[in-house]
Amino acid sequence: PQGKNILPVTISHRYVLVTGKEEYNLILPSREKHQISRLSNYLKNSSFDKFNNEEEPPLWSVFSIHNDFDESLKKLWFESVSNELKRFNISNFIRHDNSSYRKAAFDKSYREKIIQIAFSNAKSENENKQNKKPMNLINIPQNLILYGPPGTGKTYELTNKYVNLFTETSAGKSKEIFTYELVNELVWWEVITICMFELEKCKVGKLAEHPLMAEKISQSKNSKPQNTIWYWLQNLTKQDCPNVNTAKRNEIQIFWKDKNSTWEIDKELTKETLPDLVEKWEQWKNYTPDLSNTTRFEMITFHQSYGYEEFIEGIRPDFREEEELKYKIEQGIFVKTAEKARKDSQNPYAIFIDEINRGNISKIFGELITLIETDKRQGEENELEVTLPYSKTKFSVPPNLYIVGTMNTADRSIALLDTALRRRFHFHEMMPDSSLLSENVEGINLRLLLNKINERIEFLLDRDHTIGHSYFIKATSKNDVCRTFRNKIIPLLQEYFYNDWEKIQLTLGDNNQWGKTEDEKLVRIKKYYTVEEEKKLFGCDVEEYEDERIYTVNEALKCENYNQISVEAFIHIYQKPEKTVQS
Repeated sequence: PQGKNILPVTISHRYVLVTGKEEYNLILPSREKHQISRLSNYLKNSSFDKFNNEEEPPLWSVFSIHNDFDESLKKLWFESVSNELKRFNISNFIRHDNSSYRKAAFDKSYREKIIQIAFSNAKSENENKQNKKPMNLINIPQNLILYGPPGTGKTYELTNKYVNLFTETSAGKSKEIFTYELVNELVWWEVITICMFELEKCKVGKLAEHPLMAEKISQSKNSKPQNTIWYWLQNLTKQDCPNVNTAKRNEIQIFWKDKNSTWEIDKELTKETLPDLVEKWEQWKNYTPDLSNTTRFEMITFHQSYGYEEFIEGIRPDFREEEELKYKIEQGIFVKTAEKARKDSQNPYAIFIDEINRGNISKIFGELITLIETDKRQGEENELEVTLPYSKTKFSVPPNLYIVGTMNTADRSIALLDTALRRRFHFHEMMPDSSLLSENVEGINLRLLLNKINERIEFLLDRDHTIGHSYFIKATSKNDVCRTFRNKIIPLLQEYFYNDWEKIQLTLGDNNQWGKTEDEKLVRIKKYYTVEEEKKLFGCDVEEYEDERIYTVNEALKCENYNQISVEAFIHIYQKPEKTVQS
C-alpha cells in the first residue's frame, strides 16, 4: 500500500506475512501460542476470525527485526501457510479467471491506463498532472546536441550509445501503441472495412465506438466523423442495394444497408478482394506482445529542403481516398512520435536528428521551438500548448520525449544554429581522441600522426576543422593509411582550405622546408611557372599570376599503387626528417 512502508502477502482473505522496517507479522498455529511467546523477539499475538468448518483460527503474531529468522518458527509458518492453501482449495470461493484482471496485473501499459482512469478527477486537474508526470527514466538532457569536427564519432555515439537507451528486449509494444501505429498507416475506408469485418452487422454509432475506429477519429481530429463513416459505407456499398441512393460507387463494393440503417459486410467477398486488410485485422485481433526488441525512437537527417510539413504537420496529396486528387492533413514525424510518447508516458521516446545544423531550424520547428524547453513541456511548471496551424488542434510536447542531434562544427551553417538553439539545448562537445588509435601500424604512430595534423590545422584554420580519430580507427596496415589519405583526408583538406595547396602541404609536412624527399610527399608541386614560361604559355606575362605553382597528389597514391608509398611518407608528417632537402 502506498505510503505505509510495508509488504503484505495474502492467501484468499487472510494475511500470511506482513514485513515492515522494524517488525514483521506471521500466521502461526494457535496450539503453539505459549512456545511462540517465549521467543526473544516476540512482541504480541492476536487471533484471526473463524471461518466455517475451522476448529480454531490461527494466530497473527508480531516479532521485532533484530536477529535471524528462527528455524522452528519457519516450520510453524510453513505449516500455517499450507493449511491456508488447503482451506482455500475447499472454500466456498469460486475460482474465476478474469482476463481483464490478469491483463491489469501483467500488462504495464494497460495497468497504467486503468489507474489513470480510476484516479482521474476533473476538480483536481493540476494535482493529477503532477501525479501523472512520468519518471525520468534515463539520465540525459531532454534536448541534447553532440557537436564536434568531422570523424569524432558523433553519429557512432548516437547510434551505439543513445539508441540503446530507447531500445529494450521486453514483451514488445503494448496493444495501444500497436493500434496507434496500425491506424496511422490506414485511410478511413480501410479502417471502416476492418471494423465491419469484425462487427459483421451494426449501425454507424456502434461502428464509431470500435477501438480502431475510435483511434482513427482521435488521430484525424475529424469534427464530423459519423458523416465521413456514412460517406465511405455508401461509397463501398453494392450497386443493387435499394437503400442507398448514391450514384457514384467505388470499384470495391462489399457493404449492404437494410431499411433500418443497419450495415452489413460481405465477409467472403472481403476475404477475396481485400486479403491484406483481413490480415491486418487478424494481426490486431490476435496481437500479443512477444519477446522482441522494442524501439521507441525515430532517426532522421536534416537537410536544406527539410521543412515544417515533414517535421510537424502539413497538407499532402492523397490518391487513395478517391479517384480524383484530394489533399489531407498529415502528421509529421515529430508529432507522431510525441503522440506515441503521450500514450506510453512511463517510457522514454526520442527523435534522433543527424546533421541538425544543416536544416533551417526556425522553419522546421516553427512555433514548437518554445514548447521543447524543459519547463514548457506538458505537466511542467510553465506548461505551454499551441494550436497547430493546419489541423487546428492543441499540441504540447510530453516530458518523456527526448531530442538528440548531431552537429558538424566544420559545416559553414553552424553560426545560424547557435542563436536559435543554444538556450534550449545542452551541447556536448566531441573532439578528436588520438588515444583510441594504434601507436604502431607497420611503424606508423597514428596517434602522433593525427595530433600533428590537427595541431597544424588549428594553427592555420581553427579547432572546429580538426580531423576526427574515426578516419583512422580501422587502419591496420600501411595500405589502409594510404586509402584513408587518398579517399578522405586529402579531399577534406581541399574543402577546408578552398584548394589552397600550399596550406595543404604545410599540414602534411610536404613543404620543402620540413625536409621530406620528393617520393615521400603526398602533395607535390607539379610545375613551377617562371615569367619566361608564362610568356611561352600565353604569349605575355600574366601579371596576376606571378611565380605560379601547379600542385598534384602523389601519382602512386592517386593511382592506388600503395606499394610505391613508403611508411616514411607518413612517419615524416609528425617526425621531421634528419636530412633536409634544399629548396
